[in-house]
Amino acid sequence: MQDRESTDGLLQWFTAGRVLILAGVAVLLVAGLILVAEAIEESRELAETDREVNALAESDNECVACHRRATTGIVEQYGRSSMAAAEVACEDCHEVAEDYGGAVEHEGTWV
Repeated sequence: MQDRESTDGLLQWFTAGRVLILAGVAVLLVAGLILVAEAIEESRELAETDREVNALAESDNECVACHRRATTGIVEQYGRSSMAAAEVACEDCHEVAEDYGGAVEHEGTWV
């Protein structure tokens, strides 16, 4: 009889332990999901903020002024880039010497 009581007690202890472990795992899963949801929301907010800031909005650069009329999408896309925010001008990357391989004349300069 005592053997049966100790087995029942052990079984209850294991059952309680499993319930406790499952409850702990559930709490960790819920906490993890909450953290993931918050991270996603924060990244969406940052993306919206980035889209709102156009570093070229007040630019008087000749390339920007012309391309704003001719290829608006390029100016809008570049204006929201980290390069534009770092004040890298179009000429810094696209203007080359006349004898540069593949260079073409464009609006009085070589690109």
